[in-house]
Amino acid sequence: MGLADAFGSTDYVAREIIKAEDIVDYTPQEDLASKLAGRLGVSIGKWLNPTSQHASPLR
Repeated sequence: MGLADAFGSTDYVAREIIKAEDIVDYTPQEDLASKLAGRLGVSIGKWLNPTSQHASPLR
C-alpha cells in the first residue's frame, strides 16, 4: 500500500515503508513580496472588472 493506490501519504511512505529517519521538506516557500504582489494583482483585477465575481464557471 502506498502512493499509487492512495492508501498512503508521502509522509507515511517515507516513515513506514522506506524507514527514513529524517524527512526534509524541499517545497519552496513564497516570500512576502510575492504574496503581497499576488494579492495586489487580484485586488486590482477585481476593481477593474467587478462582474468577474459573478461570471459562470468554465465548462
